[in-house]
Amino acid sequence: MKKTDTKQSRAPAMVRKSVLKPTPEDTAAKKELQRKAGTTVLYKAGLVLPEDVEQLSSEDRPLIWRDLPAFAARHKRTTADIVYDLSLLTSHAVALKTPKATVVPFDLELLIRIFDRYPSSCAWSRPDVRATFEIMYGPFIKKLPPELEDSVRLALGRRYAKLLGRVDTAQYRWLAADGQITRRLSNILSKIEDVHKSGQDARLFFEYIAKRTWLLRGFDVDLKFPLPTPASVQKQPGTRGRLMSPKKNPPPVAPVYTGGAFQ
Repeated sequence: MKKTDTKQSRAPAMVRKSVLKPTPEDTAAKKELQRKAGTTVLYKAGLVLPEDVEQLSSEDRPLIWRDLPAFAARHKRTTADIVYDLSLLTSHAVALKTPKATVVPFDLELLIRIFDRYPSSCAWSRPDVRATFEIMYGPFIKKLPPELEDSVRLALGRRYAKLLGRVDTAQYRWLAADGQITRRLSNILSKIEDVHKSGQDARLFFEYIAKRTWLLRGFDVDLKFPLPTPASVQKQPGTRGRLMSPKKNPPPVAPVYTGGAFQ
């Protein structure tokens, strides 16, 4: 019984702490990476970090495969556990990759950083990508003029896809395929829904971690895919084009047990 109480009381505090961190830290981290590289560098998956960048704290640089054992140790997870938690291929594949100083895929880093702030197992059922979009951005959309909704949804869909580590046109594929996604992405969405169910602001939680993860890689999401405003989405007279945006009424998601802290 004590375990259950700890799980229920600990998660919201961790979420609040991660959301309310001061953003100047992000700017400082980005400047440090740029200073060491002498220019704006985009650290892509598979890239070997320069030695001086690798020596920075993992909170101030992109994650590399060598960081996985430290993640497992922090949460007392076995190799088999992290294969499942992080949706990796096999224990053998982990053993081959962890000695490397190469940058991990973006969605893997995002999931690790989410687990660090909200350490609990993911729900068994796969979340619907459109339902999670509504959880995070539905309230924001309602605050803008209804006649701009399609344009706002399009802009937010692009931002959403990028924050998840996908190309901005991925939203079209999700719609066409009824929201079919990878298991790792499903785990990320599952954690977002957990945060929402705990009563926290899921958008602030997710966007803070995802934007910072991108920033450490040299990409500013707010600059390239800013939150839309009435001025930014107003259609210019005489322009044409097809709008495809996340569906307004996603299918309902059945309630599931979401688990607690790692055991």
